[in-house]
Amino acid sequence: MARRLPRGLWELPSGGVEPGERLVDALCREVVEETGLTVTGVTGHAGSFDYASRSGLRTRQFTFAVTVGATGPVALTEHDGSAWADRGDLPAVGDETRALLAG
Repeated sequence: MARRLPRGLWELPSGGVEPGERLVDALCREVVEETGLTVTGVTGHAGSFDYASRSGLRTRQFTFAVTVGATGPVALTEHDGSAWADRGDLPAVGDETRALLAG
């Protein structure tokens, strides 16, 4: 999980898919860009949800379970904190993320 200011909500690394980019490639790119961690495998699709982005556009977030080469050090570029969290003990996340991870 990574905490994004100014709201202080915790979220999963995420971002857009570039033109011509495969979803799995975007996943790997966004994780390394936002955390410095390298995805070594995608182990499942946790689900997706729609939300309004900061620009007001309707956006769909796809969430995947992954393995990483190493769990640290985490090098944040867009967040001010990071933590590994258990599904049963989530920090202050958005309602959509909580519902997705609780399921």
